[in-house]
Amino acid sequence: MPATPALTLLFVMLNFTSSGGIFTADMLPPFFAGLNSFWNGSAWLHAAQTLSYFPGQDFWTEGLKLGLWAAAGAVLVTLTHQWSLRRTRLADELARVREEEEGIAA
Repeated sequence: MPATPALTLLFVMLNFTSSGGIFTADMLPPFFAGLNSFWNGSAWLHAAQTLSYFPGQDFWTEGLKLGLWAAAGAVLVTLTHQWSLRRTRLADELARVREEEEGIAA
């Protein structure tokens, strides 16, 4: 099974089951109740419920969770981009060779 569909299925499955929907984390099975404390799907749902049903109530913890998930995603995208640039540079035979690299290769 290819990785993208498997990871998408896993991500969607964990989002739906850990968010709890109308149920509190106390009513979820222990594994999903544990995910509910930090998972981005449950943080988004709790923030949306707080904004919709309890205007004026503080929801900074959910915002912090979502911000941390966004920051982690940005870091991973940046690292992956830098890694791919380096691999492309190593694989590009037409790239200009710097003087210090030429001495090493000779």
